[in-house]
Amino acid sequence: MGLLVCDLCGADGKYKCPRCDTRSCSVACVQQHKQVSGCDGIRKKVKYIPVNKFTDLDLVQDFRILESASATVDKCRRDKLKKCTNQNVDGFMAPRIPMRKRKLEQAAARRGVQVKFLPSHFARSKDNKSTFNSKSKELSWDVDLYLPHADKTIKLNSVPDTTKLWKLVAPLFEPDISEDQDVGFQKSQFMNLTQEDFDTYRSFGYGGVLVYLRTETRRRKRNGENMSGETDDLPKEQRYTELDMKRSLRHNLRGHALVEHPCLEVVSKWEACNYRDQMIMDFYEEQHREETRVENETIKKEEEGEEIMEKQEEENPDTEAEAYNKYYNFYFNYYSNKYSASDKQHATEDKNR
Repeated sequence: MGLLVCDLCGADGKYKCPRCDTRSCSVACVQQHKQVSGCDGIRKKVKYIPVNKFTDLDLVQDFRILESASATVDKCRRDKLKKCTNQNVDGFMAPRIPMRKRKLEQAAARRGVQVKFLPSHFARSKDNKSTFNSKSKELSWDVDLYLPHADKTIKLNSVPDTTKLWKLVAPLFEPDISEDQDVGFQKSQFMNLTQEDFDTYRSFGYGGVLVYLRTETRRRKRNGENMSGETDDLPKEQRYTELDMKRSLRHNLRGHALVEHPCLEVVSKWEACNYRDQMIMDFYEEQHREETRVENETIKKEEEGEEIMEKQEEENPDTEAEAYNKYYNFYFNYYSNKYSASDKQHATEDKNR
């Protein structure tokens, strides 16, 4: 038997990593191995094994993988939440949308916003606290505010849709602003930002940032929307839509589709080009379609002109031949008379001499 040496310190390596077969001698070396290599130490269940090295133990492990997959599928079938996510599909009925979310969906639709809900066991659905107050007729949104320059997301709870958009980002630029100024947020929600993050956005200022709405889904086309003779294809929507910071959240969300609640991104103007690529691509695609259309029309006109000329030639097959004979006879007679007169003149001059 060969000498088994620890791959980290060189001591007697009596332990072996189940995932990568690295030798180790102690708990300290095992932890160091995981930290350096990023190995989690969990045996790889689908590791390739040659046929000549395949054992009965490997066969048993394959059966265990299949049994585990069957058990997971059976568990989902027994779970009423995970069994089906659509209403009345293949005889299964998913849990109905709660009344709170129905009221929210109807109130948002009256404001021109289409809301789509995830299954109730999704984390995003559980965390969504957006509501509609029937008594005060007030619609409140949960807003995810993503700050790409800090790589952090701020969750703003129960923001009225009448709130001006600049008030949502006011704490990023005004350190002394307070909650008493009716800005529609709680200052504690910005506590996970560091001083460096605040300094980054304060250096931009209000005029140096843009707020974009992330498009996560497309609007469902309702009956009667395509009555103007347009094609059945849904219009292309931008991945990000620039919002007006001076207008309210209700005005900015009108005409858009949301998944549970709005997700906004606060970006500096110098990085805005990365959010406009889709619009540029759509512009070039539209320009290319227009050029192709003009080119096809030109080709069609040329083909029609050629067809007309061919028809005329078929109707008058001798026209070209007659014109050729006419010009040929004219020039033939002209040069014949010319040279015959010249020959007679030379003959007369020779006799006189």
